[in-house]
Amino acid sequence: MTSDMVNEWGGVDLMQLLTFRYQRVVPPLLLDNKEGGDDKEEISSTTTTNTTTFANWMDITQLDTPEEAIQIYQRQRQQQHQQHELPSDNQTTNHTNANNNNNNNNEAILILGCGNSKLGEQFLIHSFIGPILQLDISSKVIQLMTQRYHNYLSSDEESTVVKRMEFMVDDAST
Repeated sequence: MTSDMVNEWGGVDLMQLLTFRYQRVVPPLLLDNKEGGDDKEEISSTTTTNTTTFANWMDITQLDTPEEAIQIYQRQRQQQHQQHELPSDNQTTNHTNANNNNNNNNEAILILGCGNSKLGEQFLIHSFIGPILQLDISSKVIQLMTQRYHNYLSSDEESTVVKRMEFMVDDAST
């Protein structure tokens, strides 16, 4: 097995999920008969077909470009670092209020049993903010994925690359 091999689970990739259709079925209702008997009157079920996006369904942000997602991610990380600095005595109240107002910034996407799928990369390419956390039980797969995505895993002051992907070896079933 090499780092460029890919096996998508069930043949699913993100393109199939970006916009999808689903049916909402409301089960039939049983109402008491108005004439006072033991009979029940059934009101038939209804089915509606809807179209939505993955981002809407998961309540996460999908931006227009990957560059825009990187800028927002960097801004959020800077805000988090500023919030975690110890405030002086007169800043304690403002610091606490800032923490309470920014709890919805984490749009991390966890992929359990990532294997050697390209799904995490597709999230970044399609302008999701991230970070993308990928977990698998196989240390060999995680090692190969780390080699494949080294450009997403490292960042430094001079680089335009921002660390927005992480890999972890763990057995999520225990």
